[in-house]
Amino acid sequence: MSNYTLTINTSAAARQALTRKGYNLVFAKGVSSGGEVDYNAAWIVLKPSEMSPSMKISWDVDYYANYTTSQLKNRAEIQGTGTDLKMDPGGAYVVDVNGELIVDQNVSPNPNPHKSSFAFHNDQGYSLEYVPILESLDDKGKRVPIWAASTGVSKNGLIAATPVEIVRVWAGKYEQGQAVLAEYATVGV
Repeated sequence: MSNYTLTINTSAAARQALTRKGYNLVFAKGVSSGGEVDYNAAWIVLKPSEMSPSMKISWDVDYYANYTTSQLKNRAEIQGTGTDLKMDPGGAYVVDVNGELIVDQNVSPNPNPHKSSFAFHNDQGYSLEYVPILESLDDKGKRVPIWAASTGVSKNGLIAATPVEIVRVWAGKYEQGQAVLAEYATVGV
């Protein structure tokens, strides 16, 4: 689990300017696509009327992993999904011969407990390529994907997933949950 605290101080004049322009204060979390393009998701959106001169925002992040598979067999398309597994940053995980995502016992424990990436292996005889998915809890306690591999993990393969631990804050006309591709600043706050 990762713990974060963010303190935001605003003036009455800044909050009035936001109200006049119809802007919200947007807290956007970085999200990795698993490929070359990363984006931001509007995670918390505060209207000026919900803000105070000094705000302390604290949150915990728990990580879970799952995986998907896809295969053709006898002209039938088969889509599979694993079961969720709670993850520890720096841990190594593998899909075993029974199709379960488990902690990889063949990899020594990470000597650096502060490492943030997760390693997905496919070295214990799992015959299918699998695509790892990293998930976290949203504000309603539902697990939502925050990272998915761009390619599958083939036998004897490895993919390292590194969640984007970035929160950007700016004023804009976004609502909670919207994807934000490029705009990082509209009004300086």
